[in-house]
Amino acid sequence: MPRLLLASFLLALSSSALTAPIFTWTDERGVTHYGAQPPQGHPSSSVALRHAPSPGPASAPRTLSPAELAAAEQQELDTLAKREQATRDAQRKQQCSQMRGALAQLRNSPRIRMEIDGELRRLSEEERQAQIDKTRENLAEHCD
Repeated sequence: MPRLLLASFLLALSSSALTAPIFTWTDERGVTHYGAQPPQGHPSSSVALRHAPSPGPASAPRTLSPAELAAAEQQELDTLAKREQATRDAQRKQQCSQMRGALAQLRNSPRIRMEIDGELRRLSEEERQAQIDKTRENLAEHCD
């Protein structure tokens, strides 16, 4: 019971502090001051406080019209499609870079070792040329 009495007293005190008047005055140097009590010996005026308007029923969400809902869904789908296309483009760019590196290695090195049928062996000149041709075709088809 004493806690409830103390809480209600503090609540009443805080609400009265919120509605206490505020005074303003200008000193000899031209500086404007604000305070809860008017100064002695200086003319002061009370500041009118404006209360904020009530926010109203902000909890009710705005419902979208069918056209707005369709436009929002389409925008979401467009964003998703653009993101997927950017991912595919990045993967393709990386694969093309790897193929160009492989082609450079095939061209510059006459002795190429590759794993064929689970066995690491050296390619013959004909096999190396066939790999060069195959890599060029893949580059032309997918990268250029």
